[in-house]
Amino acid sequence: MQLLMSCYMMKKKGIILFLSLAFTLAIRAEEAPRIEDGILDLRGGQLDKVGEVSFSGEWEFYWKQFLSHKDFQDSIPPAPKTLIKVPAVWNSITIDGEKLPQKGFGTYRIRVLLDTVSEPLAIRFGSISTAFDAYIDGKLINSAGKVSSEERNAKPGYFAGVSIFQAPANCFDIIIHVSNYHYSKGGLWNNITYIGKAEHIQEKWSGELELLLLLLGCITIIALYHIGLFQLNRTFKSAWYFALFCLVMGVRAMVVNEIYILKLWPEFNWILLVKIEYLTLMLGTISFIYFINDIFPSYRERFFCRIVIGLNLAGAFIVVFTAVFFFTKALYFYQFALLLGAGYSVYIIIKALIRRERTAQILIIGMLALFGTIINDMLYVSRVVNTSYLATYGFMFFIVSQAYMLSYIFQKMFKESRKLAIDLEDINKNLERKVAERTLEIKERNVKLREQNEEITAQRDNIEKQHQVVKHQKQVITDSINYAQRIQRAVLPSNNKFTGHLKDHFIFYKPRDIVSGDFYWFSTSEDKILIVAADCTGHGVPGAFMSMLGMAFLAEISRMPEVKTPAEILEFMREKVKQSLHQYDSNSLQKEGMDMALCMYDPKSKVMEFAGAYSPLYLIRDGEIIIHKGDRQPVAVYLREKEFTNNEIKIRPDDRFYIFSDGYADQTNGKTYKKFMVRKFRQVLVDIHKLPMQEQRIKLETTLDEWQNGGPQIDDILVIGFQV
Repeated sequence: MQLLMSCYMMKKKGIILFLSLAFTLAIRAEEAPRIEDGILDLRGGQLDKVGEVSFSGEWEFYWKQFLSHKDFQDSIPPAPKTLIKVPAVWNSITIDGEKLPQKGFGTYRIRVLLDTVSEPLAIRFGSISTAFDAYIDGKLINSAGKVSSEERNAKPGYFAGVSIFQAPANCFDIIIHVSNYHYSKGGLWNNITYIGKAEHIQEKWSGELELLLLLLGCITIIALYHIGLFQLNRTFKSAWYFALFCLVMGVRAMVVNEIYILKLWPEFNWILLVKIEYLTLMLGTISFIYFINDIFPSYRERFFCRIVIGLNLAGAFIVVFTAVFFFTKALYFYQFALLLGAGYSVYIIIKALIRRERTAQILIIGMLALFGTIINDMLYVSRVVNTSYLATYGFMFFIVSQAYMLSYIFQKMFKESRKLAIDLEDINKNLERKVAERTLEIKERNVKLREQNEEITAQRDNIEKQHQVVKHQKQVITDSINYAQRIQRAVLPSNNKFTGHLKDHFIFYKPRDIVSGDFYWFSTSEDKILIVAADCTGHGVPGAFMSMLGMAFLAEISRMPEVKTPAEILEFMREKVKQSLHQYDSNSLQKEGMDMALCMYDPKSKVMEFAGAYSPLYLIRDGEIIIHKGDRQPVAVYLREKEFTNNEIKIRPDDRFYIFSDGYADQTNGKTYKKFMVRKFRQVLVDIHKLPMQEQRIKLETTLDEWQNGGPQIDDILVIGFQV
């Protein structure tokens, strides 16, 4: 209900403001005299009707000439005569097809026609770019800066005020000499230059000064008030940003329009005055954006906000570090940065309005009042309406509305703080009761915890006893396995057996567990050398049992006279395994067996015989690897059993042979969990085959360690390399 009421009041205030503006626009101004063809005709009591007349209209203009009243008394008037519209800058004017430059000098002239000359008159001057002398029938009534036909002698200056004079006749000339060498625009550019009765002009001028002082006083008080709020609560940054905005706008009000600072300090530096005028434009935009962002932090757009602030800071940098003639050329850039800031602010406020933010409603009312009065002033200057200048009142209303909005926020924060204080007081009153309740509850929980702790302690002691039992059993088992390892290693052929019969060799043997399912075998009979690499089903203790069985079978079969080739050895091995493990047919549950590679070398004939069960023989000859594949069947029962194939290889010098289990290629990387793979294993063998055999073993081991990268070993490893 409160939200609906606030929306209703918001709409009601907006409608009232809109109707007021519409009523203002409906008041048409009386047709005021205008300067036409260089003549201002005030006869017929025009000043009594309108009080003042603007200097807007068609003035005579004489480029690069300083003409006096006497020059126009001659029978031949000065030439060339050009009619230009005022207010306007002369660098927007074209004479004889040539556009006038920014720098230069000239004479403006109008002739004023009156009914009588009894009452004193006055001219209200606005700033003129950038130095002028004003004459009434040759008599100097006002000046600013130093006019000159040469740049080195010219001095810029502003004057904003009233000059009172007595009309010399019913018809008189107003001549204004203007020179500009310091600003990017020159001429009678100001639209607040008027002529009228002295009493009326002076009274209006004094009223506007009083209003300006009132505005400056209000802005200063509001700024100091919000600085004080920020000092009391440093988190209330919006108060600080609003105070900065007020101070910047207050300084700007002193250097534009009436230029009140020249009343306080007539010799104030003109360059500094112009720089302050431009700087306050950008600094005011920056401080207002920070103010809006802090008021509505959840709606701000960081990227766009940084662009707007960056553009305004860039403009401020240009103003501070460049000359007036240069930085005033970039006025459109500053206006663009200002419009971006205004657009960003309106965008944030609209987003807040959509969410029914109360502060946004207050803010938009102040902005509508400000924009409405600015539009009124634009229409009043153009004599579309007959009201008065209201922008000062609009700005004051805007500042007051923002102060009210901040006060609303601060009051809301105060209410919340007060509520928290009351809640804290209630908590403190009930604290003792709550502490007593909590203490009793804690005591009860402590009793339960003590009981649970005793139970846990008993369970821990029981677990510790069980742990000791398990530890002892593990030690017994480990000792047994270690003993089995010694037995297994004792059964394996010694390195000396290989050394006495081979030119060079290496054995890379690395069980995954204490004992291994991989084994190797070496024997000699009838001048032939038998070398075996086998991989039994499983690893650890089960694999070790199978390896012991395999070595026993090899020792028996190798001594049988009827066995002549590696293929025959595999055939007998298969039968022995099937009989021992009761593998009666292919449907037998006992599938255990082994993969095996057998090499039989005859030194007399220089022939190497090979047979394999799921295991190949690698021969590296002349830098290329030759693969002799084994049969795709194990040494065990198999669905499609066939005889093992016997391969004969004629030996050449420098041939190198490698037999192995699948353990090396199956090792995984500790990070990627990818296998080493057979292709990479072959490449490693090709890369290292020219090294001595023991160095090859070291290279294989270091390469595998680097690949595993700290990962666990997943299978037994056996690689045998030899040269005959």
